[in-house]
Amino acid sequence: MNYEDFDNDFFEDQEDEMVQLKKQSEMQEQAAKVRAQQVEENYTLISRNGVNWSQIPVEEKTKIKKTLEVMIDWFIANDEQYEKCAVLKNILDEDK
Repeated sequence: MNYEDFDNDFFEDQEDEMVQLKKQSEMQEQAAKVRAQQVEENYTLISRNGVNWSQIPVEEKTKIKKTLEVMIDWFIANDEQYEKCAVLKNILDEDK
């Protein structure tokens, strides 16, 4: 192997790694967009319709509460949307 072969292999490896990093970054961006869309859609439905806690089995309540908590954390981390957090917190508190 001569110097030129080594040099070419080195740059090809770097290009492959850069392509992979770019793809990974694009996938993370897409996942973040999907998550944002899901949180916003859930918020719209929940804020409009509320949650009828008395009709939900206990084991499902835990999952719904966790979802609401995740949504609250998301709204805080994304533009500090405290008004939406308050709406969700009030819905959480309705089951106490």
